[in-house]
Amino acid sequence: MPLWTTHNIFLIFLAFIINLNFALLIVGLPFMQSKPLDLNQYVTDEALSGLFIMMGKEETKIRTDPTARATDLLKTNFWTIASRNLT
Repeated sequence: MPLWTTHNIFLIFLAFIINLNFALLIVGLPFMQSKPLDLNQYVTDEALSGLFIMMGKEETKIRTDPTARATDLLKTNFWTIASRNLT
């Protein structure tokens, strides 16, 4: 049985028409107005979103796990500060 039968072509065409009508309906809705694409703004927004997500995860980890508070960077910095205050 061939792959491209008349029935299959008709079903593909029908799906295309339905999708086209749906797309035209969505474009006509007032809340679906397109905004101009600014690549720099998009990249900046996504980078900031990712940064705040990672900060939130780290904050949650610090608040729930007491051992997460003692990172190598904190140990180094506070050890340096403590050693300066002792002398």
